[in-house]
Amino acid sequence: LAEDTHKTLIYVTHYPEEILKSFDKCLLIKHGQVYAQGETEMIFVQEHLRGLFEEDILLRRDDGRYHIVRAKEKCLIC
Repeated sequence: LAEDTHKTLIYVTHYPEEILKSFDKCLLIKHGQVYAQGETEMIFVQEHLRGLFEEDILLRRDDGRYHIVRAKEKCLIC
């Protein structure tokens, strides 16, 4: 977005499903501190999110959208 319009958008969310393909950078915050930051595809991965949520999760990406499921719930469509 910034390359095309010379504008930056800061989007704050608690819902991974809202992370869009066009979001090239990502910042994860845990307990008020930066937990991880960088390219979205490198940061928004299962390993980082397991540490962030302190829980065993499954991360999948469907049509460019991220979905997180607790591993205990056994996602049937993952």
